[in-house]
Amino acid sequence: MKWLALFFALVSSTRSTLVSDVNGAFQRTPLLGQTVNLTALVTAKVRNGYKDQQGHNLFLRVPRVSILRGEPVDDKRVSYGLFVYTTSNTTLAQVTPGDIVSLTGKVAEYRPAANPDYLLLTEITSPANIHRLSSNNTFEPIVIGKDRVPPTQFFSPAGFNGSLQPDKYGIDFWQSLQGQLVSIPSPVAINYPNSFSEVWVHGDWPVTGKNSRGGLTMTFGADGTPDANPEAVLLGKPLDGTKNPKVAIGTTLSDIVGVVTYQFGWYYVLPLTAPTVLFQPKF
Repeated sequence: MKWLALFFALVSSTRSTLVSDVNGAFQRTPLLGQTVNLTALVTAKVRNGYKDQQGHNLFLRVPRVSILRGEPVDDKRVSYGLFVYTTSNTTLAQVTPGDIVSLTGKVAEYRPAANPDYLLLTEITSPANIHRLSSNNTFEPIVIGKDRVPPTQFFSPAGFNGSLQPDKYGIDFWQSLQGQLVSIPSPVAINYPNSFSEVWVHGDWPVTGKNSRGGLTMTFGADGTPDANPEAVLLGKPLDGTKNPKVAIGTTLSDIVGVVTYQFGWYYVLPLTAPTVLFQPKF
C-alpha cells in the first residue's frame, strides 16, 4: 500500500473547476462519483511501503502559475488539498514533489466498512493519463497559528454535513485543511506516545487549560460545556519512513511540516519527516 495526497485545482473537459468544487464547504463532496480532469502541483510523495488505514500516495497543491485560469476563491471552509489513492508503483514513479501534472480520476469518499461512524475522506481514485507539465515549482505550507488559527473550545457541532464552521468547531477546522500541507511551529507534546508512536501536540497558537507540566487540562465553558481542546492534533507516522522521537508531556519539538488527514476516527498531521526534540522536561 502507498499514500498520495494532493493540493490542486481541478480542470474538467468543459470548464475549469476549482478544488473548492470537489471538497465543497460541507463534510461530504458534492461531486461524488464524477470523473474529473485535474491540473495540480504535487506537494508530497510517500515512499514505497508506507501504510496507513487504506493506502494513499501523492499530495498536490493549487498551482501558483499561469497554467490555470485563475486562483481559487478564498474560502476558509474549503480545503484546497485532495488525496489521490493508488496502489501503483508506476503511478508513483511518474511524479515528484514540485511537479505540475495533469491527470484524470474519479471523485470518491473513503470510510472503513468496519467503522460506519467515522467521517468520510474525500479522495481521487483510479488516477490515469498522468502528464508532467513542469517541474521544480516551489510551494509553501499553511502555517497554523499564523495563516489559520484553530478554535479552542468546541470540537463538533450537533448536526452532520451542515456548512463547515472552522472558526467555531475543531472538527470543521481540521476538515477545512484536509489534504493540505501545513506547518506546526514550536509543537509541544501534551501526552505520552501510544504504541504507534503517535502523540497529541499543539503549536504556537492559543490554547486553553495549559498546565504546569506542559499538557492541557480540561476546562469548562461559561455554559458548563467541557472544553474539548480542538486546538490539539495527532502527530502521525512520518511519510519518509523516519520515526517520531520519544517524548514526554511538555516536550518541545522542531517545527513540523506535514499533511492533514483523517484516519482511525481522528484528524492527524502526517509529517514529511520526523521532528527532533528541542527540549525534554525532567520530572
